[in-house]
Amino acid sequence: VEGGTPPISVSFNGEQTEQSVFPNLSAGSYTLEFIDQNGCEFDTTVVLVDPDPLTVDLGANLTIAPGEEVVIEANVNIDPDQIQSIFWTINGELACDPCEELQLPFTGENNATVEITVIDINGCEASDRLQINIIVERNVYIPNAFSPNEDGINDRFLVYGDEFVEEVEEIMIFDRWGTKVFERRNIPLNDPDFGWNGIYRDSKLNPAVFVYYIRVRFTDGVTEDFSGDLILVE
Repeated sequence: VEGGTPPISVSFNGEQTEQSVFPNLSAGSYTLEFIDQNGCEFDTTVVLVDPDPLTVDLGANLTIAPGEEVVIEANVNIDPDQIQSIFWTINGELACDPCEELQLPFTGENNATVEITVIDINGCEASDRLQINIIVERNVYIPNAFSPNEDGINDRFLVYGDEFVEEVEEIMIFDRWGTKVFERRNIPLNDPDFGWNGIYRDSKLNPAVFVYYIRVRFTDGVTEDFSGDLILVE
């Protein structure tokens, strides 16, 4: 208060007060009245309006491949200089301490829930959560015929796949009478040395139709079974 003749009485919303500072008020209209020793009066009305609520958005959930790198970016509705604290967590664990950026690098290894909490200089808080799913492309190719004539072309029956195939856990091949003519476990991928060469009990089998059963394990630990017909040709 400037001017007037002390002492000056202060009334806040019609109630006498000794305060000169009025913190933590909610939105609304507030009336202040001042009267000095000579009865001079001054009054004013102050209107407080709620600001827009603090918001933070991480965008839509993501689906990425194993080992793929992405940068997660948070969009907030305030200027960076209005931010007091940033907290990033991955599956509930702090990803950085302290966190200073609204961006978080992430490498796809396992499914994850990423969350950010932003606190502004007024103590307002906002959070958002993002689900990241790791999808393994299960690209497996199993030939339906082979010719073990040692001409260097398609001489072995084996399983083909990409880098997301960890191992062929098992191959079993049966003839039309149900006799198991070939079995092998824990087979490296794309390696002809571990494929079937059409021999059973040291004898080369004649052209015929066989049935295979194969179990494949992928890099994410998932196993998948495959079965089908196989033609041995000359």
